[in-house]
Amino acid sequence: MPSICLILGIIYGFMRYERKIARLTQSPALAGDAKGYKTDLYTGVVILANFIGGFLNVHLDRIASFIIAGFIFKAGGVLFLNAIKILLASLDFAVLDKVKSIVLEESRVGELKSLTGRSSGNYKFYKNNNRLNAITAIPNTKPKIAVCPFPYFLAVGRSSSKEV
Repeated sequence: MPSICLILGIIYGFMRYERKIARLTQSPALAGDAKGYKTDLYTGVVILANFIGGFLNVHLDRIASFIIAGFIFKAGGVLFLNAIKILLASLDFAVLDKVKSIVLEESRVGELKSLTGRSSGNYKFYKNNNRLNAITAIPNTKPKIAVCPFPYFLAVGRSSSKEV
């Protein structure tokens, strides 16, 4: 039983540390991992209570198994709902039009073939497929314009220089 208490203390320490770092770095991945440790901590407390009940000759196995199953179903449901939110997190046309105007302001962009976007938490991700104008200047000649088609990504977060 002391080893279970030690493990619970370690899990609690990791959870607190990761939550603190997640707040400092504003990382949704670390915040999610800290929530996972929280679920592990609750499960460990239920197992510890079951062991203590066993020493006191109170059989809590069925109750403990239902509580742990509830934690598992809750964690799975939260993960499922977050995945659905990400799939449905498309951006409205007004935001995409603003991004389109920002991309077309760039002199090297010749044509904007496609623009898609989605949001994840506080971040917005945009995928552009552009035709870029690559201008090469040779002395005593007219500039030659070569068109270079390739897709590239533009990620706009909190620290972006252009607000969308």
